[in-house]
Amino acid sequence: KQTAPDADESQPLEVDAEAEFAVSPRSLTKYAYRLEHENGDFGFTPSESLPAIRFQPRAYFIQAVGPLAVVDWATEVVTDLGVTGVRWSVSRVDLFSDWQGWDLAGNDRANFVWRGKHLTTREQDGQFTGFEFGRRSSGMTCRIYDKTVEAADRLDSMKLLWGSRYLPGSPVHRIEFEFRRPILRELRVDSPQQAVDMADGMWAYATDDWLSHRTPTSDSTRSR
Repeated sequence: KQTAPDADESQPLEVDAEAEFAVSPRSLTKYAYRLEHENGDFGFTPSESLPAIRFQPRAYFIQAVGPLAVVDWATEVVTDLGVTGVRWSVSRVDLFSDWQGWDLAGNDRANFVWRGKHLTTREQDGQFTGFEFGRRSSGMTCRIYDKTVEAADRLDSMKLLWGSRYLPGSPVHRIEFEFRRPILRELRVDSPQQAVDMADGMWAYATDDWLSHRTPTSDSTRSR
């Protein structure tokens, strides 16, 4: 950490002979010591007001091996560093699904009903790309956006993920819910295992109770 700022680049650190790690000159949020790896970043702090270790995995790593395998790998890493008895807790859960065949437009904003007041319309190069519901400070948000536009520079890898179900020329809309600690506490989700076990119930809550897309009728009372 002392040499990294002088070189203004990450410095190699031997943890595991089969993996490459580096100490970053930058911190990881409030964690002064940042250990980088292609699978994710670790943050370490001597502060007693924070958990000693924070792990931020890459999304592709979670999707490739599954969340519990990610936890096992992170535990092996910190064990190799001499830390034992680690109990991981979850500070954020992202759940998403990808869809084709939905002709989503900016005018659809009036057809959504959600538990919140904030709605942001997203555009890219003057083109409508989707919506963002809620704010992170409230503990929960939802993004609905055109993944084929957002991931245009890596679309080939996304097509591998979608496989034969992908229809060329048709936009793919991703519906992505982000659960943060305040909501996770309400849902009694703390450990990674609980997050996995509760994922279907969290998705049902998000899409049935927290946010829904409606077809307006002659009833002018929006709450109905």
